[in-house]
Formats: sequence, structure tokens, C-alpha cells
Amino acid sequence: MICPLQILQIILQSCQIYSIIQNVNLYDTVKKPVAVERNAGNITFKYALGDIGIRGNVFHEHYEMFLLICGNVEYINEKNRYYMNHYDLIIIPPGAYHQFVIQNNIESYERCILEFRGGCLTGIDTAEILKGKDLYHLTASHRITEIFLKLKAYCSDEYTDDFNNLLPALLTELLIVIKHESSNVFYSVDKPRSTTVKALEFINKNIAERLTLELIAKNLYVSASSLRHIFSQELNISVTQYIKQKRILMANEMIKQGKRPTEIFFQCGFSDYTTFFRAYKAFFKKPPSKRN
Repeated sequence: MICPLQILQIILQSCQIYSIIQNVNLYDTVKKPVAVERNAGNITFKYALGDIGIRGNVFHEHYEMFLLICGNVEYINEKNRYYMNHYDLIIIPPGAYHQFVIQNNIESYERCILEFRGGCLTGIDTAEILKGKDLYHLTASHRITEIFLKLKAYCSDEYTDDFNNLLPALLTELLIVIKHESSNVFYSVDKPRSTTVKALEFINKNIAERLTLELIAKNLYVSASSLRHIFSQELNISVTQYIKQKRILMANEMIKQGKRPTEIFFQCGFSDYTTFFRAYKAFFKKPPSKRN
């Protein structure tokens, strides 16, 4: 017959074993944050898991392909707010406003990103292939997904010396596959209200003029405080930041065409060169004189 003391010892031992098992399982299931980036000329591939790496501007001058592998993410652009599904691929053209907002469970947020400039591949008309293509609902076994997962696998050290050849080759394959695929349509859960749409139209039409929150609100017949709240709530960016980044990209295009920074800052809505210089350098991480 087992005495009460022996029963207590058995219970305590069981609790210790259960605790060890629980700790082991917990350790095994928690994924550590990962961020990997590889470059080949004007092409960049990024992979990240968790709240680490891949933090970019809401505007940029290159194409971006964003593949969500896992996570609860809302995609925002000027026309849509869209809750992404796993293995959704978003294609973002140069100069387009966009944001990816993580809803919860940041540790499970897993994604792949390809960034590249038009004309980076010989014989491939990137702009024509990607024209009008915004969204693809994929699966884990889809050909497009498989190409991204290949890129992720090739990020290991053993392929470092060959990555300059692999990345352009796989981007070429990806664009050819996309060329023959029909893109899906955004199912927007919450389109921007008319106030935001009209504000965007006014800003883009008058981007080179002197713009203030009060001036825009006055032309839309709303209060400045109301416009500030609605705009930032729906686009997740302030009116001021939106205008500034649009102007920087506009200036950059002029500089790439051979115009001098000191000649174009005023045409892009900046009141003085110092303000333009600081904003440009903060955005591109280098002064405008170093762009070309």
C-alpha cells in the first residue's frame, strides 16, 4: 500500500516532468526573429521573420514585390485597405504610396520582398509585364511562390558566390511566369472616404505649389482638424509626410533627367534649398548631388 508521502512524491515528480515538457515545447515553437538581405546589382531580395528588418519608406523609386508567407497584415494604398491572405503577392510600382500594417502576432510575421528597378534585366520589358498587375492570390505550391522560396533557400552561405547570377535569373523566371498569369482584384474592406480621395487629388494636382493642411481643408470645405484625422486614420500617414515624400520623389526624377538640385527644389514645392537638402538626404540616405 502506497503511503501519502509516496503519493505526494509521485505528484511532484509528475509536475516537474510536465513542466520540463512544457518548457521544451515552448522553446521549440517560439521562432527567433530573422532578417536576410542579398543584392545583385539593381536587384535586392529580402526575407524576414518577426519584428526585425525590412522597414522601408512608404514611397520608393523602384518596383516592389511583397509576398506574405504568414501573419495578420493590412495593406494600405491610396485606393484600398486590404487584409492580406497567406501567400498573397502584392506588386507595387515606383512612386506609389503604400504601407503594410501588422495587426497582431508580430512573431509570426513572415515575408519575402523583391526590389528592382525597371530596365535591370536585358530583354525584359518590366513596365509592360507588370502594367495593371497589383495582386495575386497564391498557394504554397504555386510556381510564383516556389520561386520566392528558392530565393530564400539560396540566401544560405553556400550560395553567396553564386547569388549574383541566381538573383537575376530567378527574377527573369518570375517575370515570365507573371506575364502569363492573370492578376486578382483587390477586395477592399474599407475604401478611403471621399474626403481623403479629394485631398489626394488636390495634393497631386498642386504638388509643386505651396500646400498647407489649412489650404487643402479650405478647398475641400472641411476643418483642418477633421482632414488631419481622416487622412491619417485611413492612409496611416500624415498629410505633411505624404506631401514631403511625394515632392522628394518628384525632385529625384528631375535629377535623374540631368537637372541640378539647386535648380529644381523650388519647382517641387520646397521653400528653400536647405529644407530640400535635409529632406532628400533623410529619405535617400545620401545628398542629391550623389544620386547620379
